Amino acid sequence: MGSRRGFTLIEILLVAGIMAILGTGIFLALDRYQFGRNLELDAKTLLYAIRDAQQRSITQEVSSGDTPAQWGVVITRTAVAPSYFELVAQAVGRTSTVTSPITRFQLRNGVEFASAVASTSIIFSRVSGTPLVGGTTTVSLYLISNSAERKTITIDAQNGQAKLF
Repeated sequence: MGSRRGFTLIEILLVAGIMAILGTGIFLALDRYQFGRNLELDAKTLLYAIRDAQQRSITQEVSSGDTPAQWGVVITRTAVAPSYFELVAQAVGRTSTVTSPITRFQLRNGVEFASAVASTSIIFSRVSGTPLVGGTTTVSLYLISNSAERKTITIDAQNGQAKLF
């Protein structure tokens, strides 16, 4: 008998099966990594928006008209559409307070706010930059696919310092 060349059908199916298993594992690992990265990016973007609002309040930046505004961030959790947060300017007049959204940031795929409240406002006082609401403010974001994986931002009521954990 002559020498055989090539592979048998069983060998080809075995290699294809191993490749399919490895490919699925790699795909799932990359998907988890991407969601984790989305969480990290959203948390940092929210932290930077909070710090930006605080700095604008301290410097008494004017949003519209001639009245210096109090600046802040409004966090909105929605059931249907992606949740979002907005950088806002709050002009305080003699008879009314007008809140104007400046920039809106939508949360990325797979990320949600941990708060059960539909809307949370973090407004900073002019000059001092401390939050208008007393006490430490905490905002948490988590992965929908893994609620144990979360990022938390705390804002100290005494000095207004925002930190990401």
